[in-house]
Amino acid sequence: MQHDGRVALTVDDPHPPFAFVIVEGNAELSEDLNRLLEVATRLGEKYMGPDRAVEFGKRNAVPGELLATVHPAKVIGEKNLTG
Repeated sequence: MQHDGRVALTVDDPHPPFAFVIVEGNAELSEDLNRLLEVATRLGEKYMGPDRAVEFGKRNAVPGELLATVHPAKVIGEKNLTG
């Protein structure tokens, strides 16, 4: 079965003065564990600190996990909606 790669991601700030962003585009899924390790390690460094980055990367770059890369085609955003 062929899958349509189109995606739309929405992030809302529910607190006044409110804001949102919508990203529309195409997603590419990858099972490449080397690439997944690279991305997961970078995310681990950002969110868990450099001392736990490799641990986080190795824990998340395992068979069965996928890396989703979104190629944006359109971005819509607004801020200060009640300002």
